[in-house]
Amino acid sequence: MKEYIITLAALAVIFLAAVLVLGYFKRRYDSDNAKLEADRAKYEAIAKAKEICEKLLAQVTLALFTEAERKFGDGTGKLKMSYVLERFLALLPPWAQELIDPTWLSVKLEALLLEAKAEWQKNAKLLGTEITEKENTNA
Repeated sequence: MKEYIITLAALAVIFLAAVLVLGYFKRRYDSDNAKLEADRAKYEAIAKAKEICEKLLAQVTLALFTEAERKFGDGTGKLKMSYVLERFLALLPPWAQELIDPTWLSVKLEALLLEAKAEWQKNAKLLGTEITEKENTNA
C-alpha cells in the first residue's frame, strides 16, 4: 500500500509540475488573443494534465484519509487533517513542497475529505469496518 501511495504521489508531482509549466505558458500568451487561438492544443493539454493531477491527488488523499481514519478513529478531525497534510507533503520532494500554496492545499483537502467520506459510505471495506455474515454468526 505504501509503494502504491508513493507511486501515485510521484505521478501527481510530475503532473503538477507539467501543469505549472504549461500554466506559465498560458499566462504568457493570455495578453495576445490571436496566439491563444493558435495555441488551443496547449491549453487543452493543460486542462488534461490538470484533470489527471486532480484524479491522482484524489486517489492519494483517499488512501491517506483512510489510513488516518483507521489510525485515529472518530472525533479527531483536526488531528486526522493535520496527519494527512503532513503525510502528503512528506511524499513530495522539497522543490514541489515549495510550489504548493498551503491555503490552496487545505481547501483542496477539505473537498477531498468529503469525497473520501462518500467513498467510505459506498464501500465500508475501505475502512475495514464491515462485518461479514460469517463474523456475525460467530459472535
